[in-house]
Amino acid sequence: NVEAQLRDPHSLLNWTRRVLAIRKRHSAFGRGTFRLLYPGNRKILAYLREYQDETIVCVANLSQTLQAVELDIVEFEHRVPVEMVGGTPFPPVGRLPYLLTLPAYGFYAFYLSKEVAEPSWHAPPPEQLPEFVTLVLRSGLPEVGRDRHKALLESEALPAYIGRRRWFASKNEKLGAVRIAWSLPLPAGADRSELLLAAIDVEVGGRTEQYMMPLAIAWEDQQPAPLVTQLALSRVRQGRRVGYLTDALTLDVMPHAVIAALRKEIALPIPDGGDLRFVPTARLAAMEIPPETPVLRIAAEQSNSTIIIEDLAVLKVVRRTVFGIHPESEMARHLTEQDYANTAPLLGEVVRFDGESRPAVVALLLGHVRNQGDGWTWMIEQLRRALGATTPADEEKGAAFDEQINGLTPFIRATGRRLAELHAVLARPSDDPAFAPSIAEAEDVAAWGRQAEAELSHALDILAAHGPFEDAETDARVRALLDSRTALLRAVDALAQTSVGALMTRIHGDFHLGQILVSGGDAYIIDFEGEPRRT
Repeated sequence: NVEAQLRDPHSLLNWTRRVLAIRKRHSAFGRGTFRLLYPGNRKILAYLREYQDETIVCVANLSQTLQAVELDIVEFEHRVPVEMVGGTPFPPVGRLPYLLTLPAYGFYAFYLSKEVAEPSWHAPPPEQLPEFVTLVLRSGLPEVGRDRHKALLESEALPAYIGRRRWFASKNEKLGAVRIAWSLPLPAGADRSELLLAAIDVEVGGRTEQYMMPLAIAWEDQQPAPLVTQLALSRVRQGRRVGYLTDALTLDVMPHAVIAALRKEIALPIPDGGDLRFVPTARLAAMEIPPETPVLRIAAEQSNSTIIIEDLAVLKVVRRTVFGIHPESEMARHLTEQDYANTAPLLGEVVRFDGESRPAVVALLLGHVRNQGDGWTWMIEQLRRALGATTPADEEKGAAFDEQINGLTPFIRATGRRLAELHAVLARPSDDPAFAPSIAEAEDVAAWGRQAEAELSHALDILAAHGPFEDAETDARVRALLDSRTALLRAVDALAQTSVGALMTRIHGDFHLGQILVSGGDAYIIDFEGEPRRT
């Protein structure tokens, strides 16, 4: 019976062992102060154990039914509760009572961490709504970009609004004037103009940055979603109707209007010269995306804004306008034309051309890949599960862990195979100079060598700065490594010289597990924008 309990990772014996091990690792349980919390639900027992910088919240459901509780722990705002048995991080503590639900006779213990990152899926609470200015319109949305309405937005709404946006790249610099450079209507239906594409010039740090902001009006009688008001710039009144001037990406009409414009291959003249072109690929013509297809907005984003159109397509809006070749657009188009299957195919793109015919990608429409998340999150979860399934008895021989960890092998093999296929596609001869392989010359090799030597020297400098080390063996190894600096640098240079005549091809540019989608055991490679500091 004891052997059976030892083999079962979910047995009471092994659960008790894990709980005792946790108690030994945290001094607050044995030495910390005891402070009761008094939640409104009297069927819940909640208390704090505190010792030095360690704070633990314990919550127990004394009822035989499921219970909810709100805990007053706002004094620990911004800390992340980490469930101590499984190590799962919960959303951070905020300014409101912390809500939990517990199963019958359930018990939780949370370590309130200052260092652990909040869950990747957590969306921050909406910011407090500002006092909106009101625009009184006569003819409709296009009025927003003209005369007094434009001036009112530039002075009263846009400066504060831009500074709060995640996609604004220069948050840490002093913000200067904010102006609407131009705006133009985008047809959203047969004879309607419900959308306005606006370019916003922002003066910051002695330079001007430009951002794309699609605008729309959401009328209150249409019962808009909360996100509409959270991303609103102002209130709007037209006759008896009142509503909000808001980011058009909060409305379902926006992605479908872009798709319709791509299908028609329209080109819109821009007031300051150039035009905005909607350029589809052959893949889009073969797809059917009904206008009523539901959409999903991704909250966790930075420089781009992303909308998923059910399981059919993904619209990525590139907020900051940068003229030149966009790496992701260029790579996605090439891989789609080469029929590389394990990436999101390019369905179309919206490209702005200025008066000198320089391109700037405004939006990309990509095929949607059904997935179970990115490779990094998936891998961490699998490792956590493998460690959790290991019982104390198995830890001596590692049998359970090895069995669990072997489940990662198919995905690792798939990742290597798909990456090799990607490199094979990029090594094909091409009429496009941007993708035609070339031969490494001496100048190329010398540049690689200098870069590798600089990185090696930097790593050795960091190692030297951390010495001496307490462990004598470690310190001796570090000293030997540092004494070999000259020999190591010579070896790098010699190794680089062997690359003269090698084939040079395009690569992903920022390849890591976060750039892989896990889909049914297969791997799909995405995000070809490259490493931000190098592109």
